Amino acid sequence: MLVGVSTKSTKNHYSRKAINPNPQFNEPKRDSIRPFVRKITDRVKGFTTSNNFKLVIANAKQSGKIKRYPVQDRINAIASLLPAVCFHYDALMKRSNASVTTLAGECGLKTETKRTAEDKFRSSISRARRGLIYLRQIGLIEYTSKHCQVTGGYFPSDINLTDLFFEAIDISKTAIEDEIKSKTTWENKKRAKAGLPKLFRDELIAHLWDNMKNRFIEYRIKRKAQGEKRIQALRDSERDRAAIKKIVQLQIQKEIIAGTFPKDLRRAQAEIEHRTNERMKLSRSKIIKTYSPTAA
Repeated sequence: MLVGVSTKSTKNHYSRKAINPNPQFNEPKRDSIRPFVRKITDRVKGFTTSNNFKLVIANAKQSGKIKRYPVQDRINAIASLLPAVCFHYDALMKRSNASVTTLAGECGLKTETKRTAEDKFRSSISRARRGLIYLRQIGLIEYTSKHCQVTGGYFPSDINLTDLFFEAIDISKTAIEDEIKSKTTWENKKRAKAGLPKLFRDELIAHLWDNMKNRFIEYRIKRKAQGEKRIQALRDSERDRAAIKKIVQLQIQKEIIAGTFPKDLRRAQAEIEHRTNERMKLSRSKIIKTYSPTAA
């Protein structure tokens, strides 16, 4: 026997001790929940201890998709993630309408750390991502991310439940199709109340996807503008009013030359005063003083 080599099972050797060893899905409050969503959310509770889950893993190992059985910390993370994915699932769009960050927060899988006294808490959702990747590897979900050319980042990840998943929790294809028809009717009723025309299923799905993407782009552009304003305020915090006013004057001059601001002297002077006052207030606010100017 080699010295220093343990004869015990190395099943848990590949996992560090989790900060939250027993995560639980905290269901967010919602006015009404679709019966199909409630059904699959309840059905998936305790699924990771079922024989069907073990059979899915055995099939994945036999086909070479995975090499070993997941450690207990991974199973606990999956047990909290699956109800969350089901709770936000939209059968019509074939996706879970929640970002990975939202899922991690609701499941207790988000870790917050503070690096320095000046920095805010930094969140990590790596444990949730690893759990979703494992579910994708064994074939229970589809998990993809798409790049957004407008914002330069990524859209919220698309998480879809597969046919294997529904088979494993004993949900028939007929039940899924009935839910899709019901959701289509419900969406068209909302459109009718708003005075909009009825859409066929494929048209409705395309419309919902476009709305989701447009809302995301609008939100990211708004957040980017807020961030740029904060960085500008951090830099302005070291300038006096005269220096800020001079910068604003140059901006207005460039806008007039580019044709984006009207050729009106009084309006230009009023806008200079307005922007200067706005930048002065933001640069001297309490929120900006909590950040380090070097962060800009």
